[in-house]
Amino acid sequence: MKKSILIIIVLSFTLQLNGQELFTVPEKTLEQKYTKMIKFNWINIVTAIRFAKTQGLSPYEYGQFVGSLYARGRDKDSGFIGYAQGFLRNWEYHRPDSEPAIIIEFESDNMLVFKVPSSIMVKPFGDDGLMCGVSIDEMLDMMNGSHSQISKKLGCTSKMVLKDEWIVITISELE
Repeated sequence: MKKSILIIIVLSFTLQLNGQELFTVPEKTLEQKYTKMIKFNWINIVTAIRFAKTQGLSPYEYGQFVGSLYARGRDKDSGFIGYAQGFLRNWEYHRPDSEPAIIIEFESDNMLVFKVPSSIMVKPFGDDGLMCGVSIDEMLDMMNGSHSQISKKLGCTSKMVLKDEWIVITISELE
């Protein structure tokens, strides 16, 4: 009798273990999801830069290629105001609420200078400043190359520069 009860208990535990799910959908907060998606964004860009470098293109040249594709879909009538506002909006999408706010340093009818916390881009690159063999400076070169083409289509110029804790962005309308 004891042997039968022991066998039933062992079989019961065995069946329960075999019936457990192997996989579960992780439960993440909105902040965790956002952080991961932004990191995926940077990883997709740096791997493309890395590939372009193997093809003999500089990050700036690769950026020009990307920018020429993006520029095709831009509405030329949006001009300086639309372009500058879009630039601000895109950087704000990359800024988690835990980071300092974007600061507008200067604005006029034909120029906008604002600064974005550099940690937005620097943190994902880690302590050595590299991600997949691409540096933060190369990332900025690519972005400047990209925006050179978009800016040109919209009658503007733009420049992003890393200065200490900030990325300073200057957008000007060509006269």
